[in-house]
Amino acid sequence: GMKQGFTYTIELEPANILLDLNLFKLLAMNILANSLEAIAEDGTLVVTGIKEEKRYIMKFSDNGRGIPTENLSKVTDEFFTGNPSRTTKHLGLGLALVKKITELHNSSFDIESTLGTGTTITIDFALGGETDEN
Repeated sequence: GMKQGFTYTIELEPANILLDLNLFKLLAMNILANSLEAIAEDGTLVVTGIKEEKRYIMKFSDNGRGIPTENLSKVTDEFFTGNPSRTTKHLGLGLALVKKITELHNSSFDIESTLGTGTTITIDFALGGETDEN
């Protein structure tokens, strides 16, 4: 049914970012799908974007169930290893795709997670065509 008391916050600093729109949609949908699956009632999902040097830093944070430390390194390659593990299969499929898309954009991909506390995924993109460049 409907999730009760779910809070969703988006705070994006306006910027000209170099990215492929369709790939970015796929990336965002996969991250958000994972977060929505991980959070319970009173869930919180926060998406922020800030300009820093020549990069645009996006963070997707949730207060969901988190990922066990021993699985953190695996969640992005589950898809490629074909590991049939039920617990991380869905998660890995989405995040493997996300990681692949960030690689295509020469972006960094970082995932931090604490079991029972939540997960934060940080991705940076190149800023494009600002008129004040030297």
